[in-house]
Amino acid sequence: MKNVNFKDISSKEVVVSWICQIIIAVVLAKASLSKFMDDEMTILVFKTLKGMESTRFVIATIEALAAFLLLTKTLPHYGALLGLGTMMGAFIAHSTVLGFTSNKELMMMSILMLFVTALSFVVIWINRKRFPFIGQTF
Repeated sequence: MKNVNFKDISSKEVVVSWICQIIIAVVLAKASLSKFMDDEMTILVFKTLKGMESTRFVIATIEALAAFLLLTKTLPHYGALLGLGTMMGAFIAHSTVLGFTSNKELMMMSILMLFVTALSFVVIWINRKRFPFIGQTF
């Protein structure tokens, strides 16, 4: 299996990837920190998701790990994949229970969720050759 690095990606793609990675990492780190610091809105969101209060710290840990991986030189594709998975869970929560526009803070969370999802797809696409097995196909 060939080890793919930034030499195999154009310089424009590297710049776009790093910009996206940094933005995603900042958003995920802030979200993670708010969960760890018992932010009122975060507590309210997880109380609304009945039975999910205890998962707040698990999700915060996953977001922190994704943010860390996004800022590494060799593993940003895994960070983007973790971020994308977290955002898909958020999308399901917003679609089924929370709603998207019940108040300004939830609406802002929804917009950030969609923004991070889009940027995660960009990072995954640019770094697609780094994934074992499937990277060789694309």
